[in-house]
Amino acid sequence: MKTPVLIIEDGFEYIDRAHHWLSDDFEFTRAGHGAEALALLGETAYELIYLDMNFNRTPADQLMGSWSEIAERLGGDREQAKAFLESHQGVYILAAIRDSGCGLPVLVSYDFSAEPKRWRHLA
Repeated sequence: MKTPVLIIEDGFEYIDRAHHWLSDDFEFTRAGHGAEALALLGETAYELIYLDMNFNRTPADQLMGSWSEIAERLGGDREQAKAFLESHQGVYILAAIRDSGCGLPVLVSYDFSAEPKRWRHLA
């Protein structure tokens, strides 16, 4: 029996790579945004979650997080708020997953090489 894995990403890079390299041992399901991931977690017993952190291809109305709160912190600039929510979306999705009671292991995918401060906060 294959191990069920939920891949949460706004593209198809990770699921395509997973199917190419790991498909013999795993069964992959893709969620394109946080709400879809939460719905899938309620329907299927996964054993692992693979989570992208940056969701810059997700439609604005599907981004998790408080637009008004973020925009207020950024001087009312909704474009900056959108960029912030996109680049931090994985954190919001992970928080929603944990708030739902899901304690599955989560592998986080993000290129932290240009952001050592963010990496230190996660470690």
